[in-house]
Amino acid sequence: MYTSEVYFNRIEATAKMLGVTGSVEKRNKLASHLNKKFYLLTRDVFDKRVKTSLEPYITPQEIENRLTRLADGVLVDVSKNTSKGVNGSIYVNMNDFGTYRAWGYDIKLPLERFEVQKCFGLKKESIETLCHETRHLFDFVTQPKRISSMHKFEVLEGRLSHWKVYKKNLYGETPADSTKEKIALTLRDTLNNHFDKMKTPLSERITILQEFRYSLQSESNAKKDGLFYLLKPRFEAAKNKIKKGEEVEIHPGSLDLSYKSANYGTKTQKMKALNKCEKITYDYNIKNIHDEIFFFGAKIKILEEMIYENIVKVRAELKASAELKLT
Repeated sequence: MYTSEVYFNRIEATAKMLGVTGSVEKRNKLASHLNKKFYLLTRDVFDKRVKTSLEPYITPQEIENRLTRLADGVLVDVSKNTSKGVNGSIYVNMNDFGTYRAWGYDIKLPLERFEVQKCFGLKKESIETLCHETRHLFDFVTQPKRISSMHKFEVLEGRLSHWKVYKKNLYGETPADSTKEKIALTLRDTLNNHFDKMKTPLSERITILQEFRYSLQSESNAKKDGLFYLLKPRFEAAKNKIKKGEEVEIHPGSLDLSYKSANYGTKTQKMKALNKCEKITYDYNIKNIHDEIFFFGAKIKILEEMIYENIVKVRAELKASAELKLT
């Protein structure tokens, strides 16, 4: 998750990647690529500690160094998460000496104390949480509009009530009997009823809906990346065993699919079968999170439709007002 508690009217170079241009899709691909590179750098740290007979962990400083290197000097502070009910979070840092400025990020993680090494670190088992939060970070630094959207939302008087609606109806898991069709029928009414109750002007509705869309898209990215890198080591370990001529058995969890290398002859045949199993598992589980548990895809589509509808209404009001002045 990410937490939004601040107001900005300036984004410093230490809170964004300079020189990043292009469409939202291009920036999204860059954020995904950066998170992949971060995962590989993190995996190297874990592997080196295993080779020296240490438990695989990574320290906050090692995380910060790798993130700063990848994000061109963006300031990141990693510390122990103390909030109940969440494994990790990311905060945008700011100061308020006359001008509100976004200047860096705090990432909170489930760090543990390693007594022998006399340090805090993150265990390899928490890679899903780590890559979840770092994907949020890369979404922020590659798309400064994301922070500008937060600013516009945070200065609204009813932001806390709006945020409760987001958490209840958009952010979390949907009821077990949900379908895309049910969401399409109910979500629009839920949001419009909330806006009517709050007497929210059309222009503010656009601001709120845009922040909801940005937030939900980043949460979708983070959940998919976290799951992807949680699954990846299992398949990498299996491939290494095949290369050594060892037998492998994999049960991809929620899939009704199992792979047994004994069922295949040559190493090449085994590797091809495992690669197919890996792709099917990734595609299934990632699609499951996106479209069958949280329904992020359907929710984002409704938000985009509502943003467009409200923009049309605002333009119509402005046109009518201009024509009235001419009469």
